[in-house]
Amino acid sequence: MNKLMTRLLTAALVTGALLTGAVTSASAQDKDEQRNVALLLMAYDQFPTAEAFKQVSANPRAVILSIYRDPASKPIVRLQALDALSLFPNEEVRELYKGILAKGWADEAPGEAHRAINGLMHGFGTDALADVAPMLNDKDIQIRMTAIEAIFNSGKEEGQRLLKARLDKENHPVVRDLLVKRTLSVQ
Repeated sequence: MNKLMTRLLTAALVTGALLTGAVTSASAQDKDEQRNVALLLMAYDQFPTAEAFKQVSANPRAVILSIYRDPASKPIVRLQALDALSLFPNEEVRELYKGILAKGWADEAPGEAHRAINGLMHGFGTDALADVAPMLNDKDIQIRMTAIEAIFNSGKEEGQRLLKARLDKENHPVVRDLLVKRTLSVQ
């Protein structure tokens, strides 16, 4: 096990974040994989790379999905799992993110929506602009701001056009200010 891996696992253990309920019934090897992936998800000083997850699991996407879907998993671990899924993009992950954005999260889990927006852009790049663009019109200003940042960070011209088009429609001063900063910074 390399130093980064050992450091990440140790950091998660030191924080005292025990995995009560985060490991579902499975073979001993599967439980070890789930435990190790969950420990990586709890690393606080550096988010794990895809390679780190691959070192502790033969199928990290499946393990991360199972941790996210397990209602006994700690909320922060579930949110971290959403972030980590962007490292292993496929159609199932994309549909999960899109489903989160479609379900209306205001009272349920606003952190999931932010993670889904960022996960779509990180995992799928400009192919996800059509999925994220509607979030520029969301009633929640924080969701709009997350969408602006995610689209801006894509660095693509198509994203810049979306942001410029939204600028004329945006009337919240804080969101408008962010749009001005993001559209002017690339001119």
